[in-house]
Order: sequence, then structure tokens, then C-alpha cells
Amino acid sequence: MTTIGQSDCDTAELFFDQVEVPLSHLLGTLDEGFLHLMERLPQERITSSIANLAQADVAMNLTLAQVRERQAFGRPLGSLQHNAFRIAELDAQRSAVRAHVDACIERLMNKTMSTADGARAKLLSARLENDILDLGMQLHGGSSFLEGTEINQRWIDGRITRIWAGADEIMLHLIAKDLGL
Repeated sequence: MTTIGQSDCDTAELFFDQVEVPLSHLLGTLDEGFLHLMERLPQERITSSIANLAQADVAMNLTLAQVRERQAFGRPLGSLQHNAFRIAELDAQRSAVRAHVDACIERLMNKTMSTADGARAKLLSARLENDILDLGMQLHGGSSFLEGTEINQRWIDGRITRIWAGADEIMLHLIAKDLGL
């Protein structure tokens, strides 16, 4: 299967029809595979959150390098107040999301992390990564739309983070459920 992003990751469909697995090779409990999978989803969401933050860091560094070098109105693009404030705002959000993810890692290790904690971490980290990438694309200007540029490829690859490991809407559902809604 060909995807528009994440080209370094294989995507394929697997079909297991008429496959018999001996009971001695069974993982977990018979007919409870989905339940076993659901038990691991919070861990997957934290793993995704860590990766999202790492990609957000790379995107922020690319953007900072660009706005320090690129000139507009005779001065660096980053010295324009609107750009500086927008970057600063995203940096503050990045610190807050990182603190939440770090707390979730500790809770996960102590087996006290809730489903909603993992959902919040995944939702916020994926949105943050995409927000930083969007701003990076904007501040790189027309060159960001050239195929093969690093910011462009990261922007394309980053979009899936709001879908895999549970789409934003699923994360919002889990958070709302935790709030009793």
C-alpha cells in the first residue's frame, strides 16, 4: 500500500483465514485478543506522545534556524514580533505537554495512569507537533512547498500522528467520558 507520508514505514494488510494456532502457542486468553490489545493502548499512546514531542523538537529547531537566517524587511524573520510571539507560544505549549507526558510516563511505570491521561498526552502532543510543523511551513515560505525539503517531508509525515494510536476524536471521547460527559 502506498501512503503519502511515512514512506520509511511499511503499510500492509494482513489476512489470516483458516489459520489454526495450537493452544500451546496461544498468547493471552482465547477470544479476548481485542481486550488484550485495549490494555496496551494507553502505553502505545504514551509511546506515540514521546515520538510526537521528539518530532516537535526537530520541527522547532528547523523553524528557529529558518527565522534566524531568513530576512524580511531588512531583518531576521524571527525578530518580527508576531513571529517571535507565535514561536514563544508554541515553545510554552511544548514545555507544558512535555511535563504532562513525563508525568504520564511515571504513572505508567507505577501502573496508575488512567486512560484519559494517555488520551490527553496523545491528543496534545500530536496537535502540538502539527501546529509547530504548520508554522514552520509558513515561515519557510514558498520553499517549504518544494518536494523533498525537510520541513515539507516532516509536515507530510506528521499529519498521521493525529490519526494513528487513536484519532483526535477518539481521544476527545475518552477525555469527555472521564469527565462524566
